[in-house]
Amino acid sequence: MTPFGFDFTPSGELIVSEASGGVAGAAAVSSYGISHEVQLTIDSASVPDGQTAACWLVVDAKGRYAFTANAGSGTISSYAIDEHGQVTLVQGVAGSTGAGSHTVDMAFAGHGRFLYALANGAGTLAGFAVDRGALSPISSVGGLPTTASGLVAR
Repeated sequence: MTPFGFDFTPSGELIVSEASGGVAGAAAVSSYGISHEVQLTIDSASVPDGQTAACWLVVDAKGRYAFTANAGSGTISSYAIDEHGQVTLVQGVAGSTGAGSHTVDMAFAGHGRFLYALANGAGTLAGFAVDRGALSPISSVGGLPTTASGLVAR
């Protein structure tokens, strides 16, 4: 496993992207509960998405869905998170930024209604409308430097 990005649900569950893990080295997500003694317990072992190089991960404000930016695939995967912190794959390819685009970072905006993804390989910022675990493309802006590596949205 290669843990890479992470985020927390509002209830404190730790959700982790795995750049190289799971079945046949595919990108994956795992989840962990954190006890009062600061001990991690596995809620979900590696849950693969069939994509490559899951870099960043974001959890929606309600803690019901997580999205991974898959740098190697130029895609975004979506996962559902249950009340116990267990994750299940919703869509291996919930959104696409294009082959070779190298999707590396994401951020929510508009109170979680929109998800923006930085695809630095293509020098683009892609926008998606969020509907539970589904993404619909809404915009794309080009001309960004391919050295860009972080993203903040509001």
